[in-house]
Amino acid sequence: MTEPYPRFSEREMARRRAAIEAVMDEHGVAHLLVYGANRFGSAVGWLTRWPVTREALVVVTPGERDVLLVDFYNHVPNATRIATECDVRPAAPLGIATAVEELRARGAAGARVGLIGPLGHRAHARLADLAGEVVALDAEYTRLRLVKSAEELDWLRVGCALTDAAVEALRAGARPGVDERELGALVEGAYVARGGTTHIHYFAATPMAAPAQAVPAQWPSTRRLQAGDALTCEISAAWFDHPGQLLRTFAVDAEPTPRSTRSPPWSARARRRPTSWPPRASSRTPASRPATTSCTASSAATCRPCSARRAGSSPPSPTSRSPRG
Repeated sequence: MTEPYPRFSEREMARRRAAIEAVMDEHGVAHLLVYGANRFGSAVGWLTRWPVTREALVVVTPGERDVLLVDFYNHVPNATRIATECDVRPAAPLGIATAVEELRARGAAGARVGLIGPLGHRAHARLADLAGEVVALDAEYTRLRLVKSAEELDWLRVGCALTDAAVEALRAGARPGVDERELGALVEGAYVARGGTTHIHYFAATPMAAPAQAVPAQWPSTRRLQAGDALTCEISAAWFDHPGQLLRTFAVDAEPTPRSTRSPPWSARARRRPTSWPPRASSRTPASRPATTSCTASSAATCRPCSARRAGSSPPSPTSRSPRG
């Protein structure tokens, strides 16, 4: 990787810009405001390369350079290095006010202004005071994202490989005495140093003999794993807003019980469907050391990490597959 950050190609960014401008033209929109806050609002990063942190607003006008407004002040230098196609400015003191003034300067007063993103009602009212009409384009943006480009698929493959590595780390390190908070440290250690970020990692541990939880919990507890537990996980590691996702169940320091291996009728049907996702991953546990956890029988038939362990294959490397412009 020659760039300090992973980058989509200029051709890919131009494709996205042309697609969003076509949507604007179709809806008779001369200007567009794209909004995101608190790490939510993927359209900001899709158009500018900048993953949303606290707050970000993008003013888009065909034929003009995009303006990216970023909160807080100390986020602006980093945004400037990443969002190289934009004029990056502070959003402060109030992001929507700054965006409205930029739109006014571009002649948007009384015009149809498009909007993508979760803009709050007070900010929306401020935008509506300027525009003749605010046109919601979230559905159109979602439609654009449904079909991935070749570069986007590459980034998703990296996110999947990082997710696989996280689940392999969980399988290798989960043992009696480890609590759910420590499980989070286990899985993050598999991808953070490789450039991955956490989308989610949820866990639930319950005795197989007397199960009390059916799904992973969103907040980790202080409960420590015990021999005979069923450990379920929902893990999603991301490569710059491109995550994989994997759900697995493990038996902790014990063989799965008959009750834990029973599958509902729909599970057998799902297993018969051919699939190439997620990518296969290899185990990091040495062959000479018995694993402290094992997939339940109901998962083992379709668990690609387990299949890869048996085949001796390896996952794609995020380092070697990192796309760049």
